[in-house]
Amino acid sequence: MMSFKSILFLILALLASTNARDDTINNDSQAKLIDSTNSALGNQQARRNLRALKSIDDVRYLVLGFTVPFVNGIRNLDDSYSSLLTSDPSRMTRLDSMASNGPGYPSACLQTVISELDENQEFDVIILEYSTLQLQGLYELAGRLRQRYPDAILMFLDNWQPNHVSWFQDGVRVGNLRDWGESQSLTFGSDDFLDKIQDPNLDLRWQVAPMREQKLKAVAEDFGAIRVWIPPQTKVHSPVDTLLNYHKFYDGYEKEYMSAYAHRWLYQTIAEIVEEELRSYPAQPRIFGWGDGDECHTWFLSGETSLRYANVVDFERFAAPYAGHFYYALSTGLQHPNNEGYIIVENPFPTPRHLFLSYMGSGWASAMYSKTEIRVENYDATTKIVLDPRSNEFGENASHLILTSKVAVIPPGVSRVYWNLLQEEDRPTNRPFRLTAAMIVSTDVVEGGSMGPRADFTTDY
Repeated sequence: MMSFKSILFLILALLASTNARDDTINNDSQAKLIDSTNSALGNQQARRNLRALKSIDDVRYLVLGFTVPFVNGIRNLDDSYSSLLTSDPSRMTRLDSMASNGPGYPSACLQTVISELDENQEFDVIILEYSTLQLQGLYELAGRLRQRYPDAILMFLDNWQPNHVSWFQDGVRVGNLRDWGESQSLTFGSDDFLDKIQDPNLDLRWQVAPMREQKLKAVAEDFGAIRVWIPPQTKVHSPVDTLLNYHKFYDGYEKEYMSAYAHRWLYQTIAEIVEEELRSYPAQPRIFGWGDGDECHTWFLSGETSLRYANVVDFERFAAPYAGHFYYALSTGLQHPNNEGYIIVENPFPTPRHLFLSYMGSGWASAMYSKTEIRVENYDATTKIVLDPRSNEFGENASHLILTSKVAVIPPGVSRVYWNLLQEEDRPTNRPFRLTAAMIVSTDVVEGGSMGPRADFTTDY
């Protein structure tokens, strides 16, 4: 069996003889990731995992972006594929898809994320599970994982979901499968639903997503990741045939409703892959460093941070749109929204780094937050940038979003980050600037992600 290093060099040779990929994957970033991975693989200074891997019962798992099935209306972790893979919780490390909000944040802040999740940081099997709309940063995340864990069994789940089916009338797309089902007052997976989707006059088609397919192929080819289709043979058949054969994989239209039945199937599939891959897996796999490293602080879900901040700044807590949780932001509060606030960050690395901030925003129609001037001061320079907390990514009426922006390049040492609301006649607001994270990352990182659910369309707080 070819070594992973040999496979990578073969891939590089093939890439050199073919046309450049579409611009959806930055070629410079792609080359840097592959080069850094090759460099790591050729470095003989890697430490060896001190434990001896004897059987599948010794495997340690890392699952990023995992889902949990609903059982009797309640999310039940025990029925998830990640729990079924091992009965020993010390061998399973997970980052909930609700918390990570896609691969963007862990791709930029992987060292921080892993350090907070597991102090041991030794993994044999790494599973990435992100939906179609959560691919920003997936390629970079896979690259950093492969650089850190060159021998690990890396796989990603390609989750088909019912809403990947489009509904057409007279050759024009009018919505997705949910829209059609609701127009017919049908419950997904019911006998009536399964009967009516077989109507020969119903025009259901697979969504076409060439950029998504390109990204997933690149992850598989460039980093030796194994692609797991859910359900199997998706899009080999027509949407109707797939729905008839695999409707039990979902209790609803979205990925979040992947059923306990599907989780059991997924557990069996992954276990078979792992058992096969272990035949050529080293007893003491290598672990390399974190490359440029990162230092990230997020308090959106915890309400805690080690960062210092101004006396006028404190944690503002507000209810989350799902029961039992709260959101937290550092702000000057609803009583003093126009006060100047600041936080103090420190770049612990010997070279300059990008500083990203995450903050609350809204759709353009909602206009719930004012433009804010960010001023970053340190011994090297003073940098100013204006943030416009508006985005129509989730519709112009989205009430609250988490947005992320690069605000400065900061030198080693301490920097103070100030914020001031800018007065806008067309957008009066009594809400303060709400800061949810600060990320000190490599200058190769051009997009940061966010922690926590992305959008709330219902709550005004």
